[in-house]
Amino acid sequence: MEPLPIQPGARSDIGAAAKAAVEAAHNTEQLALIQAALKAQQLTQQPAPTPPPVQQVSGSAGKWIGIGVGASVFLLTVALSAVAVAISAVSLTICVLVLRSVWHDIRKGH
Repeated sequence: MEPLPIQPGARSDIGAAAKAAVEAAHNTEQLALIQAALKAQQLTQQPAPTPPPVQQVSGSAGKWIGIGVGASVFLLTVALSAVAVAISAVSLTICVLVLRSVWHDIRKGH
């Protein structure tokens, strides 16, 4: 291969272009260093991530104990009400039978 012919005034242009290329490469290295420094600074300034909140599992047992106690109290109340209704029915029946007997005695003249 033959070297390309270079015009006489082009040598200074090639030298200026070479200087510009070397300076651009130097600037690129400086920019890369600045970018790395900024990235490191950002990483050191970020707050540490907070862990997710821990759910409490112990509250579920207390909830079920409360439901059991409440249901027991409700069922005892219903049972006592049923006993009260039964006592009232027996008392009313006895009262009606006594009054009927008295009524028959009065009609017979005793």
